[in-house]
Amino acid sequence: MEPGEFLVLQDLFLNGRSPIRDIAARTGLAQSRVSTSVRAFTERGWAVTSADPADGRKTLVDLTGEVRAAGARRRGSRAEGSLATALVAGQSPRRFPAPPAASPR
Repeated sequence: MEPGEFLVLQDLFLNGRSPIRDIAARTGLAQSRVSTSVRAFTERGWAVTSADPADGRKTLVDLTGEVRAAGARRRGSRAEGSLATALVAGQSPRRFPAPPAASPR
């Protein structure tokens, strides 16, 4: 996956259904680059597009339910795996030092 595609995919996970123009603005990518990424995602079956009902000139993009579910499972399994590793290894949660006392003025 190209870096630009990763940014578009990440943006869709974070922001959900969005116009291509908004994705371009949030990611800093050219609108043409976002369109190319979206086309690749739809060909792979990762995303769906539709016309914006409020403005038919805009194309809305969203991830498929299957891709969203896969992302959620991956995030959950990483967190569970890290916690399980820490518990099995007998590690205790990291303790943070107390904040410094306020200095007198």
